[in-house]
Amino acid sequence: MIIINKCCSVCGKHEVHKFGMCIKHYKQVSIYGVPLDSNQRTTSDMNEIVFDENNKDIAYIILYNRLSDEITRAKIDSKNIYLVENRKWRVSKKKRKIYVVSGNVGDKGQVYLHHLIFYKDDKIKNDMYEIDHIDSDSLNNTEENLREADRFQNCQNSAKRTDNVSGFRGVSSLKNGNFRPEIQSRKIVYRFKECSDINEAVFIRLIAEKILHGKFSSSNITVDDIDISILKKKELEKYTIEQINKKQSGEVILLNLIN
Repeated sequence: MIIINKCCSVCGKHEVHKFGMCIKHYKQVSIYGVPLDSNQRTTSDMNEIVFDENNKDIAYIILYNRLSDEITRAKIDSKNIYLVENRKWRVSKKKRKIYVVSGNVGDKGQVYLHHLIFYKDDKIKNDMYEIDHIDSDSLNNTEENLREADRFQNCQNSAKRTDNVSGFRGVSSLKNGNFRPEIQSRKIVYRFKECSDINEAVFIRLIAEKILHGKFSSSNITVDDIDISILKKKELEKYTIEQINKKQSGEVILLNLIN
């Protein structure tokens, strides 16, 4: 009895198109002369969705490149799997972030994952608000990490620039060895004095961020984390408020940041 091998000789998939290969690897060999991978997945396959090993309330959408290799995962609540399981999801780069989208560029049916999760409907669009990722991680699309924000608020909650050399968002490292804190809010740029101590520059920036950005502040540190004296903190807080007041009408009030 002769047993005919009906598996692809490259990936082992139970499908043979021509010359002992599945259609995916047959096309790769026809175009490039060799198989480009040994992956059974194709670009037409739906995304695999897996549960978190330690928390079944959390699930991950596996995202792939053009060779169908896993490149990253998008985090969602398990209860929202029904919203996403019948769509093909991919990574889309936008400025310095990556987002998870379904559909092609320019397609009226293109949907962002965070919009679908937040509104529970791909037809709802709000021209006044965007959907902000609270922890600045665009792959974390759990409900608790999403909120509505206007354009300025969303920009305030952005991550540190990739060309930042001081190590702290909004603090520039100058050629003379000093550091200058600055911040932008609603098209107004606030530039503060140079500091020889990076801790002082970071503290000024943090105070300004708490005043101007409020709950949309992206800092993951507090005033207690900064290693300068209480007396110096009070002095710098007063200075920061005075500088902000120079560009704003009315008095800025900051409560209970320094004990």
